[in-house]
Amino acid sequence: MSGERRSLSAVAVVVVACLVTIAAAGAGIFALITTKAPLWAPAVVGAGALVAACVTLISFRALTRTVRAVVDSSAAAGRGEMRTLPELDGWTPAEAQALVDAVGSLLRHQADSPNYVTSFVSQVTHQFKGPLTSIRGAVELLIDDRHAMPDAQRESFLRDVDREAARMEQMVSRLLDLAKIGNPMPQSLQSVDVTRFFADLRQQYGAKINIEIHSPPHTIIINAMQLHAAVSNLIDNAIRHSEGRPVEVNATRRQDRLCVSVRDSGPGISVANRAKLFEPFFTTERKRGGTGLGLAIVKAVAEARRGSVSVESTASGSVFTLVV
Repeated sequence: MSGERRSLSAVAVVVVACLVTIAAAGAGIFALITTKAPLWAPAVVGAGALVAACVTLISFRALTRTVRAVVDSSAAAGRGEMRTLPELDGWTPAEAQALVDAVGSLLRHQADSPNYVTSFVSQVTHQFKGPLTSIRGAVELLIDDRHAMPDAQRESFLRDVDREAARMEQMVSRLLDLAKIGNPMPQSLQSVDVTRFFADLRQQYGAKINIEIHSPPHTIIINAMQLHAAVSNLIDNAIRHSEGRPVEVNATRRQDRLCVSVRDSGPGISVANRAKLFEPFFTTERKRGGTGLGLAIVKAVAEARRGSVSVESTASGSVFTLVV
């Protein structure tokens, strides 16, 4: 059956109507048999009762089939199995379909979690392996040639060690930020005054940014440090690509949410890189100390608020838009 799916209340009305019809049909048949009605009248009333009974049976079977599928799939997930929920027909109530969709999403998330953790751990290991290799190589040379090595070369190796150690420290800090965003504590949420928030940003960045505010929400409920991390990551990223020109920051309202757009005047982002921008550890600035976690943090903050982050880019610059 095509068309809009019935709601559970509509199904209940149909079932009640069918039951009333069956009861009325029974009474009608009895009345017809005990009176002088035409011979075909009981057959017509009986056919109506049969149709009503079939509709009732189909509706109940659709509902019980949905519940059984959800129970079986949940039990299978408890045993570590992944079972796909069946496609439901048009007789299934809309509320039951919503339940199936929610359970299906939860089961898919559960199935994807081990793969995500494995992939993420592999990425972290790879990212730390580079700096550790550099540090170990420099330290070995410093130990082996500490007497014969010229002072200038020794200073160069020590700077390399310091740079790579600082990069590792920054990665650890940002990984901890990601972990906190993914596992928020209720007590960490607070009412953030939006106007005050952007006034503090203007003081922090000075002439590096131009801020325009157009009727944003007065306050939003969010972790203030995470909001600052998301917006400042966008601003820092834009400053690095604007070649000394001020970055444009706009704050507006999108329904009841805060919408922040950050525009740079850089050379733009290629289509291939745009598709990977928000992936953890993706960076085009590794030689300049980039960790590839800044935009991943922005995305995590947006998702924690069930918001969004997007990018538009041309040869004259890029605009990142955060909705929280």
